[in-house]
Amino acid sequence: MIGTVMYKQKIQSGKNPFSELKMVTNWIENDRDVFFKMQSEHSNKKILYLNSHILIVILQLFIFSFFINDKYRNKIIGFIERKRIFEKNMFFIRSLDLCCIVMISFCAFIVDLIYLTRIYGIPNDISQAVGYARYLIIPFFYIILYFFFYKYGRLPMYLIIGVLLLIQQSFIKSLLFRNIDKLLQNYENFDINLFDDKIKRKLNEFNIEDNVYISKNPNVIKNMGVVKYFTRILVLIQGNKIEYENNPKMLNSMFSHELGHVSRGYKDMIFISLCEWLLDILIIFLIDFFSFRSRKSSKLSRFTNFFIFCLVYFLILRDYTFVFSLILKRNEEIYADKYSVTLGYGEELAYSLFKITYKFSCLQESSIYNFIKFVHPSTITRIKRICR
Repeated sequence: MIGTVMYKQKIQSGKNPFSELKMVTNWIENDRDVFFKMQSEHSNKKILYLNSHILIVILQLFIFSFFINDKYRNKIIGFIERKRIFEKNMFFIRSLDLCCIVMISFCAFIVDLIYLTRIYGIPNDISQAVGYARYLIIPFFYIILYFFFYKYGRLPMYLIIGVLLLIQQSFIKSLLFRNIDKLLQNYENFDINLFDDKIKRKLNEFNIEDNVYISKNPNVIKNMGVVKYFTRILVLIQGNKIEYENNPKMLNSMFSHELGHVSRGYKDMIFISLCEWLLDILIIFLIDFFSFRSRKSSKLSRFTNFFIFCLVYFLILRDYTFVFSLILKRNEEIYADKYSVTLGYGEELAYSLFKITYKFSCLQESSIYNFIKFVHPSTITRIKRICR
């Protein structure tokens, strides 16, 4: 966040934060007033966003510490025993176990709900509401795993967890659940004659001439993305078609970046998904080793201790252990930029990135947060690499 604060101070003082980049400086001078106004607003929003994120993580760690630390957890257990909460032996689960899971998942739900509504607002439809309420299903998931654990042992439970984690991988999820026909209802075929000859040759080489689509309901933001589905690869374009027609350099440079993703095929995505899945499995086994063997004196069952540690991992720590996969995905973006440069669109791509980004987001991201959270390097980092 320090980098974002320093960037904000330079912007608000009217200083060019990218004075060492002559090309970017020229672009800024062409639209100086709008640039400083928009970047000042977005840097303020970014700092507020980072502060709220840090606060949420601190609150979550504070809540989970009461369940992880022996001293505080025993106080919670004592409170439950005195108040006789969930005294009945529901679903063959001891009252203390169920109560602790309900309490910890509800606390996590409240904290995360505050964070999500602060960032994204009140949910507008059922799908968003379900996403917001995901932690409320944790007690039911606990009951199912508990049943399998005590009736069939650990192996079936681990198989269930392994299958669920595999399905959660974005690549696997898209293969299993993404309905391409439904997705394409909001798109129409893009006229590939708008591309220059180099792009057309690449479309023919990758055999995707008929797989380029543009949104029927364009929004202000111009963007493109590649969707890989079994043997079919789609390139989806967001934005106004007329703007692309009037700006062929932007169209060709942005699309050349997407061709870089197309050229990589499926192997890298499969490798990254497999690595993420294996890392999850490894950490689950480590949690099992420490929780099942170090908490035998706890009043809670060994399984409940294991489940609480899993909650801490999946709700907080997982984002940080998956930094390595973000590095791999970030390398994919860097490769796509290099691919665009090799096709001769480097300068146009850098300019397009600048023009598209500066009105809608902060150009200079917090380096640590960006490293931990985002697949794409910051816009200015990408521009520097392209210029080199």
